[in-house]
Amino acid sequence: MKKVLLVVESNKSGGIQTVVNNLAQKLKNKYEVTILYLMGKESNLFPLNIPKIIVLRQIAMIIKIVSLFLKLKTERYDYIISNGSFSNFFVGLVINKKEKTIATIHSVQSKEAKRKSFYSKLCNLSNKLLLKNFSVIIGVSLEIIKDLEITYPKLVNKKKYCVYNGFNIEKIKKLSMEINEFSKEKYFIFIGRLVKEKQIDELLKLYFNYSKNGYNDKFLIIGSGEEEDRIKEIIIKYNLKNKVILLGNQENPYKYLKNAKALLLCSKYEGLPSVIIESLILGVPIISTECCLGIWEIVSRKKIKITENYITQYGIISPYIGSGLSKSEGLTKEEKEYIKAMEYLSKSNLKNKFNNKLVVEKFDDLKNFKKIKKIMENMNENKIL
Repeated sequence: MKKVLLVVESNKSGGIQTVVNNLAQKLKNKYEVTILYLMGKESNLFPLNIPKIIVLRQIAMIIKIVSLFLKLKTERYDYIISNGSFSNFFVGLVINKKEKTIATIHSVQSKEAKRKSFYSKLCNLSNKLLLKNFSVIIGVSLEIIKDLEITYPKLVNKKKYCVYNGFNIEKIKKLSMEINEFSKEKYFIFIGRLVKEKQIDELLKLYFNYSKNGYNDKFLIIGSGEEEDRIKEIIIKYNLKNKVILLGNQENPYKYLKNAKALLLCSKYEGLPSVIIESLILGVPIISTECCLGIWEIVSRKKIKITENYITQYGIISPYIGSGLSKSEGLTKEEKEYIKAMEYLSKSNLKNKFNNKLVVEKFDDLKNFKKIKKIMENMNENKIL
């Protein structure tokens, strides 16, 4: 049985981890699968029935790189699949071009390249110097691939494929049937990491002003991260302690998502957010700014424009808001449009009314697993799938 190594940044809750766990469950029927986390702790996020799981707990980067190098040389994996820019950096450093390797890109690299953080500089360096070492590059949306080629022209001729993230649709639907403590209440929801890029501070400002217009819907926030303390301070500042509920990480977020009025998203940038797909699988509308290039690969281009918002068959796409919480308490034009979107969905009957058949077909994990499997089998050929 051939051996596959899946490399992930960490075992913290997140979209990439969920996608990798789903992929591992499919691969294990044909391959000997190992998941390697570059950092993390023992966690219930480890996928069930995957016996080989490795966590590199070394803090020093150079030790982590050496550990990964030794692991690859000792085990001799038939396929190595790296997931996300951070993982691509480490794997790209230690592989050779004879190995069958796949780098997956989950975010918009042009946006990452403009940021000044150490993480972003690492990703930029990886894209410039190390992505060429991989046999194949997979982008989780067509727009991510286009953006990669524009940002890094030397990668134009590199073999690349678009493979959408796969989701265990039946499992998501089954988990969503559980009752949650807010099932009888009306609420909006955010699910994701509590980090600056997600702009939860901005969402709280929007929700506060929405509430001032006489709406009593609650706002549930699921996730954890570096911004949690700041978010708590903003909640106190706006006197929203009884309306905004921080639920932390949830083993089953779907039971909360299923009953939400809408999923709220206002990130600085995204690739193709997993939570949007999960929301649509459950028949829950989205309100998202035009923060991700892949958004129009999900929703139809046949849309109705109301002021600056677009009503689509799956929710509302609002103008981009890129500044985070502004010092001014006033509202920008874009912020006012987002609040209008919340008011529209609060009154509409869009929830559970749309046909999500196309979403289910496009993001089914079995269908997308077959694409990855075919890429693996044809790794050394020039065949375009």
